[in-house]
Amino acid sequence: DEVINLKISQITYIETEKTVSHGITYHTMDNSRITVRDTMEHVSQMLKKDFLQCHRSILVNKKHIIGYEDNMIRLSNLELIPCAFRMKNEVKKCF
Repeated sequence: DEVINLKISQITYIETEKTVSHGITYHTMDNSRITVRDTMEHVSQMLKKDFLQCHRSILVNKKHIIGYEDNMIRLSNLELIPCAFRMKNEVKKCF
């Protein structure tokens, strides 16, 4: 029953947690991780104009994408996250 407020601009990407049922983790610009109980489908519907599903288990903030290399997305905080090959062209439209 805890409420956490995050600015969309601070979220770099969101991923599903494999070890927590219905768990998703928000990754932020300051490298913190916040895990909550929710579904990727629900989050995707709420954030669909600002985020892109780049992988089966990852939504990435379009505004933080700065590059693409070897099936990985480079984020503005220099972190690399995986990208499905079929999403390569969609990702490249973001930068």
